[in-house]
Amino acid sequence: MRLWVTGFGPFPGAPVNPTERLVEQLGGLAPEAIGASALVCEALPSEFSRALAIADERHRILAPDIAVHFGLHRDAAGFRLERQAVNLIGAERADAAGVVPLDRQVACGAPPSRRCTWPAAVAAALRGAGLAVEHSEDAGTYVCNAVFYRSLACVAERSGAWCGFVHVPHTKHSDKNRAAIGEADLLAGALLILRKLTASKVAAGPA
Repeated sequence: MRLWVTGFGPFPGAPVNPTERLVEQLGGLAPEAIGASALVCEALPSEFSRALAIADERHRILAPDIAVHFGLHRDAAGFRLERQAVNLIGAERADAAGVVPLDRQVACGAPPSRRCTWPAAVAAALRGAGLAVEHSEDAGTYVCNAVFYRSLACVAERSGAWCGFVHVPHTKHSDKNRAAIGEADLLAGALLILRKLTASKVAAGPA
């Protein structure tokens, strides 16, 4: 089972992104520790063009069975599970390269939204561990939503592949004044998500 796990680098308003540190920690794990045969963890640049190009490449070459994306949302109270991505790019915010794409769609002519393909067991597992969980229908219109939309489109082409996005709040490392979760809990929750997904995938059997 192949997993692709991503966070993001800094972006305007967030000079330190906690998900960058998170995926660095997750990348130190042996794939077997989460029930996978391959584990690729990386922080994507918070840039529309580069992040989408990397997403295309990873899905083409790695073809992950499960794609797990983490991003920062300063208003998140805990693990904010995004239920959908929209085919829309906002015009109000430049990315980390100072670029606001001229095209307002992630993919021209594609569906207006795509739904998360994760099982409900993810939320239940987090709550069972005493971690704060919330569901969201609004992943925004920034780079994180664009990557989520593109990744969902890619897994839709592979039978049985899963993809989901989790927004998390600041930690003391990234912004002590806005911290809403401890680094230990952030890592523990992320590990729980990965292990629950791999276990659920095995239980689901072949597509």
